[in-house]
Amino acid sequence: MDLTLLVLAAGLGSRYGSLKQIDSIGPSGERIIDYSIYDAQRAGFNKVVYVIRESIKDEFEKLIIKKIPLNLKIETVCQEIGSIPLNGYKVNGRAKPWGTGHALLTASSVIDEPFIVINADDFYGSESFRIAADYLKSAQNSHNPEYALIGYKLYNTLSDYGSVSRGICQVDKNNNLISVTERTEIKKDLREIKYKDDDNTWSNLTGDEIVSMNMFILFPSIFSYCRDFFYEFLKHNSMNSKAEFFLPAVIDRLVKEDKVKVKVLETNGNWFGLTYPEDKFITTKKVQKLVYEGKYPQRLWKQKLPEPGLIAKHFSIYGDYLQAKPLGNGHINDTFLITFNQAGLIVPYIIRRINSFVFKEPEIVVKNSVNAVNHIKGKLIEHEEKDISRKVMTFIKARDNKYYYLDENGDYWCVNLYFSGSYTVDIVQTEEQAFEAAKSFGRFQKYLIDADMNEYEETIKDFHNLSFRLESFEKAIMLDPLGRKEQILKEIDLADEYRYLSEKMDSMIRNKLLPRRVIHNDTKISNVLLDKSTNRGLAVIDLDTVMPGTVLTDFGDMVRTFTNPASEDEKDLSKVYIRLNIFSALSKGYLNELKETLTKQETDNLVYGAKMIIYEQFIRFLTDYIMGDKYYHTSYSCQNLDRAKNQLALLQSAESKSNQMEDIVGSLAQA
Repeated sequence: MDLTLLVLAAGLGSRYGSLKQIDSIGPSGERIIDYSIYDAQRAGFNKVVYVIRESIKDEFEKLIIKKIPLNLKIETVCQEIGSIPLNGYKVNGRAKPWGTGHALLTASSVIDEPFIVINADDFYGSESFRIAADYLKSAQNSHNPEYALIGYKLYNTLSDYGSVSRGICQVDKNNNLISVTERTEIKKDLREIKYKDDDNTWSNLTGDEIVSMNMFILFPSIFSYCRDFFYEFLKHNSMNSKAEFFLPAVIDRLVKEDKVKVKVLETNGNWFGLTYPEDKFITTKKVQKLVYEGKYPQRLWKQKLPEPGLIAKHFSIYGDYLQAKPLGNGHINDTFLITFNQAGLIVPYIIRRINSFVFKEPEIVVKNSVNAVNHIKGKLIEHEEKDISRKVMTFIKARDNKYYYLDENGDYWCVNLYFSGSYTVDIVQTEEQAFEAAKSFGRFQKYLIDADMNEYEETIKDFHNLSFRLESFEKAIMLDPLGRKEQILKEIDLADEYRYLSEKMDSMIRNKLLPRRVIHNDTKISNVLLDKSTNRGLAVIDLDTVMPGTVLTDFGDMVRTFTNPASEDEKDLSKVYIRLNIFSALSKGYLNELKETLTKQETDNLVYGAKMIIYEQFIRFLTDYIMGDKYYHTSYSCQNLDRAKNQLALLQSAESKSNQMEDIVGSLAQA
């Protein structure tokens, strides 16, 4: 007998603001559905039925279905207003289907065995699936199996950030459900849990009450009951565009009419889910904590990366493919150097997979990158430059005339020309390197100064939004999942002391004092190719973060990454400081290209931009440390804390040398 999981994933997410069924919350881009499937399969389930909307079918299949194990039986049905015959009842102005009871009926055509039903946007925990699987297996030997629901302790379902409504179960001595009482505005604080009565008075709860979170164990007989109730519902509500036919109401009615018994199976597991946009931060951090504790692997579905040579066949590259080698040490995308034999000439190319967890919309990444290089090429041609293919990236089209290829796993791949005779460095060693790299970034910025802003979109939302980073920091302090807050009270106080850096940026943006420009957003020196023969800057690379922003962040990140002679996790903070000679060299290179272009407001705030970006990185490292080191890779337990202290020391150095840095920029701007 199949053990079947029915996943209700047709909700439109009107309160959430997007399709929460396919929103990433795991460290490798996993969705809540992925964790449910993973837990269900480990518990013994071998069949999954998805109820979705026709409008999201293609995206759902690409992002969810194609990535789960092939040894699962998969069925997909679409829930629409008329997916179940309406028997002549007229519908007036209704835009969405009829609710979870209707979704259940939609799946009746592909289920004729016992099953469990869950919501796609709720996290139920592994224990719940084990309990459900054991119950279904035991029911195989029963002549009259009872329906069941998984009951959670109220305390394990509450939110830290507001009130919730919960259905509290009343059971008899045999744990059979008697009724479900809806309690609204349930809140918890440090000492108690309370809810608001119908007369608006507050009453206490213990937290041990058993609540239903709509994880039901059902049998095919439910479809007949549900169909009868649905047509009765239509008789009274077919013209009501807002009425919904809910599955819990069906279960409640069956119990009250004594048509079925529903066993309540208790779990000690935690439940959480996505309802509002604010829930994503909390849900993501809770999943990260479970991964940190070893409850789930870092990557749920370990898919083998396609052979780069097979991907390369989809691009307009001529000749015979020879080999592929991993390239670089980046932590975001998978990048390879591939070579082709073209009429006896060995020609190299770069092929890379865009990380769709970091970059939620890879097509925008590609569009921005191509728009930028095409605009720069136009400028180079206009200035009658030579050797253009060594001064700006060149993207190769796929055979369908797009600048990317979408593989069967839903991953995006790009190909660009390889720059022969070039090299990169990870740490600035000389003033010449600082000058050449900064000059390259300045030239990149200058060529894009008149780019049409309407052609560029955000590739990472809130990438250099310091206010957003501080909000995440504050939420991390409130959550404190690993109890690390007490160890960093000094750093938390200092974070508050430097908050003026964020307030100043907010004020300038609010008053429109800084022009929005197309910028690079990741101006570390390793993103500039240097010429092996002359050591001069050739081209700016890694264009994934090219998008609208302010030049203060680009200049600031150069200062942060160029001037510090120590590594980011150096523990000896006496080695962490601003090298003024390197600062002078990079400022000279950058302003040589841009001093005639930048506004006075931009030039006057370049040094502030450096301090602001260093502060932002301090906040990001400290946030990740509090949350359990989930974003930045670590090799020891306090590495992110060391990194945060490192950035704090660099910020303090920038503060102490601020006047000298201002003088350097001022003199160069006037030269």
